[in-house]
Amino acid sequence: MKPEEIHLYDYIRILFGDVPYEYFIEALVRILFTFTILIISLRLMGRRMAAMLDMHELSGLVALAAGIGVPLGSPDRGLLPTAIIATIVICMQRLIFSIGFKNKKIELLLHGDMSLLIEDGTINLTNLKKTLISRNRIYAQLRSFGIKNMGEVQRLYIENNGGFTLMKNDGRSPGLSIIPKYDIQFEQSEMKHIKDTCSCTICGYTRKLNEGFEKCNNCGNNDWEESVVENNQENF
Repeated sequence: MKPEEIHLYDYIRILFGDVPYEYFIEALVRILFTFTILIISLRLMGRRMAAMLDMHELSGLVALAAGIGVPLGSPDRGLLPTAIIATIVICMQRLIFSIGFKNKKIELLLHGDMSLLIEDGTINLTNLKKTLISRNRIYAQLRSFGIKNMGEVQRLYIENNGGFTLMKNDGRSPGLSIIPKYDIQFEQSEMKHIKDTCSCTICGYTRKLNEGFEKCNNCGNNDWEESVVENNQENF
């Protein structure tokens, strides 16, 4: 549009755009067609597309959305390219799945692999850096699982789709408290401090005070705090 054709009081143009009224009937047809193509495409691309996605699946979904979204708002764009784009994306997705199913190395290359983030209450800092996840993010995820201290964690994995898998420790091991420091009253009511055991504030590595070394064996940090267990754990 030319600058002189734009007016703030032109409510009809602002609300309905510069298209004839008949186009809204056409837009309804376009939306129904595009919605049908999207549902069929997601169905053919597999149930995983409706769940948590890995990077490859997300890329396919974004490509599909970008391809079929253009005709919705452009009366000069036809609907046939939408079907062609959807067909290409589906074929590529199925081809990649087929190749990955036959070759484990290619599958790992395309979809990635899980990573071990916590082992026996201690954070694997190397894997944490590779996955670009902060310690605060890990603590928040553990709290969402009902974990209050790192000693309760046997294994924490991050899957190739970004989801977390937790395996709890069956024992009653002390560990680093992950209750926020400002929530003192809750920590005092739920947790019991173990006087002869301390945990690294960076990685959660836990040791006895009488072991006689200052730096953490796992990360080299020398900042420690008393380990904790839940109040109902009587072993400590």
